[in-house]
Amino acid sequence: MRSRYVLTTIMIAALSMPGPKVMAMPAPPTIAQQPSWRDRDLQQLRAQRAEARRLRRTPRPRGSVAPAGILPNVSCPTPAAPLEPSSYLNIADGQVNDQAAAALVDTFREWANKPAATPLTIVVHFHGGLVDFSCGLSGATALAPEYAAQGAVPYFFIYNVGIFESIGKGDRSRGLFKLADNQAAGLLSRIPQAESLDDLRHNDAREHQEMTKREDWFRIGMPPESIVGRLGQLAWAYMKQSIVDGLDLTHPESGPAAVLSPGEPCDQYTSDEQDPWPHIAAGIYDPRRAGARTFLCNLKDLIEARARNGGVTRIVLVGHSTGAIYITQLIREAHRLWVHGTAATQKVNVILLAPAVTYETLGQMIDEAGGRVADLRIFTMQDDYEQADWVLSEYLESRTTLLSRFYDKSLLYAVSGIFEPARYADEPLIGMARFQTPETVADLESRADNVTDVARIKHVDEWLNGYGGSSGPFVYSPSYQAPIPFGSCTYHHGDFANPYSVTMTSVSELVRLTANGLPWPTTYVPTLAAICPPPDYPVVNPAEAPREHFEVSRR
Repeated sequence: MRSRYVLTTIMIAALSMPGPKVMAMPAPPTIAQQPSWRDRDLQQLRAQRAEARRLRRTPRPRGSVAPAGILPNVSCPTPAAPLEPSSYLNIADGQVNDQAAAALVDTFREWANKPAATPLTIVVHFHGGLVDFSCGLSGATALAPEYAAQGAVPYFFIYNVGIFESIGKGDRSRGLFKLADNQAAGLLSRIPQAESLDDLRHNDAREHQEMTKREDWFRIGMPPESIVGRLGQLAWAYMKQSIVDGLDLTHPESGPAAVLSPGEPCDQYTSDEQDPWPHIAAGIYDPRRAGARTFLCNLKDLIEARARNGGVTRIVLVGHSTGAIYITQLIREAHRLWVHGTAATQKVNVILLAPAVTYETLGQMIDEAGGRVADLRIFTMQDDYEQADWVLSEYLESRTTLLSRFYDKSLLYAVSGIFEPARYADEPLIGMARFQTPETVADLESRADNVTDVARIKHVDEWLNGYGGSSGPFVYSPSYQAPIPFGSCTYHHGDFANPYSVTMTSVSELVRLTANGLPWPTTYVPTLAAICPPPDYPVVNPAEAPREHFEVSRR
């Protein structure tokens, strides 16, 4: 069984490679002086990626245990001084064990002892998908000093969604996700969708149209594409379900759960709240061990205790990729639980990094708890670069491989076109610039089956445009000539949360501003020189000049 997952893992990882027709993008304006914010630059990031590729290609001794990571023979570096358990919440299948529960108690004991006279700024970071415990801990250990240097207390959610965990547990829970029990059944159920999927493909004149057609094969075709598509959908469904279970959210078809009644303790569960719908931990799910909900109840008590002593609590939520889904659902549950006392008016600042959250999911949060978000900033890639990025760029130096003919786009393109349920062919994601243009909405409006979805996109967009400047809350990488905290030179999906990136420098500055009680800027004066070197890969459209952050068209 594991060998099948290893093979399938390699195929899934192939979902994002540019094809042979691309050409090099003209270099941006000459860099008169490369900024060195805390010695971070693209060269340092590239050196780190090269060393990671070298380690991943190092053969393991026969019989040795495969290192934990995103792909076979991929290891995350072991931190020399890993974080203390009180600095992170270790959740598996949405549940916390006794050790994690005890660590959570220690966390809030430490925070409660901080002087009320000094504002307490808490940064809660949510990693992306396909990250197991060792990689989550490694990333948290690297990011913690960056957040702490800005005057904030860092805290991390590590929710154990490695590739093997997600595929294996997703496969065992396929009935919960309403996915086919086997490959033959899946193929038979998808065959009638072939024509409709093709009709529903969004026609935005993007490059690699032959790969757009292949996305349909991942949904409805024959092996090997359909195998990758099915197991990828299982892994994706498992990751999203682990988030729901961690918050003890209700069944999506039953609507939002009722808010707490006056005097009702946050950490006690009535019979009405114990949602009977199936969970990943079938038969042993315990709502009292829903880790994220337990965290929210403790945070509510901390906010109110500090307020009684005149203390101020500030909260910044940072989420990369799948972590953006976690933040969206966490805010929904916080709004339901924080209905009395000071917590009822507590707001949060939100930073999303290449978010994989759908417009539909974010729309649910907006309808229920949109007012909880005090400020918002979203870092993602321009569409040309999104198309040119591919997951295996972190592991392979050359794109001239057979895998490049298998699938050639980014991870977000795969999520949108293959892994999300096929309500229609391309699920709009907040982190994809292709869904943030007037042309996209006009094209979707022309398709009768998408009337509801177009309305949702417009509704979400109106809310987003309430934050930031002319481009709303978005920073599109590469943001040439954009100073911190608008700077972003990230060219790969996985690098948005890298502590050595210009993007994380911008994130750190936003955290610093929050810690000092200052508003986030919405406009900037361009620098005299470009801050972003050219990418280390060819892009789709070489004729188009680099666009500034403030020039990207939005509705």
